[in-house]
Amino acid sequence: MVTVEAAIGLLVIGFVLTLLAMLTNVAIMYVGAQEAARSAARMASLDKSVSSIQAVVEEKSPGAQVSVARRGETVEVTVRVPPNGFSGALGISVTATTVAFVEPGAGQ
Repeated sequence: MVTVEAAIGLLVIGFVLTLLAMLTNVAIMYVGAQEAARSAARMASLDKSVSSIQAVVEEKSPGAQVSVARRGETVEVTVRVPPNGFSGALGISVTATTVAFVEPGAGQ
């Protein structure tokens, strides 16, 4: 009887550890997306080209998609990272958005 209880307990522990690994992967993806969005917003505020912004985002977060929108005195950058690795099994994609003020003299 103890053997069955131990086997069930080990299955539960294995499931919890796998779920924890998946959630940790999602957290790491989010941190990477946020860092990529922050760097891209800084570049966009300096009026850098879209291709150079996309290159920086791709370097920091491979496979990510980036959108840049200028709204008056601010730029808004959104980075979306598709599911990959452990998060692919959960089907979770990560999105991070950063807003920055346009630097004075940018684009002149």
